[in-house]
Amino acid sequence: MAWVAVEKDGIEYKCNFKPERIKRKKLHFVFLIPDGYSIGDVCELKAGTIEKLIGKKLTWEDEPVEIKERQNDGKFTRNEKEV
Repeated sequence: MAWVAVEKDGIEYKCNFKPERIKRKKLHFVFLIPDGYSIGDVCELKAGTIEKLIGKKLTWEDEPVEIKERQNDGKFTRNEKEV
């Protein structure tokens, strides 16, 4: 399973965990990497990749989306359950 999310600055990421948004210092927003994971569990994606994967553009205000499985047409599905 993987999660996709967008940072405050618009950079798209794929994570091997559900990213949690936190605010540090003045207006500096980041994703928290939980214990047991490392920066190696995060991959920066090319702009527009998330929209191609899930059919929806994400922003910082959106919750991360879990990528569940591949369909026969090669597209990914997303977890429809609210997170």
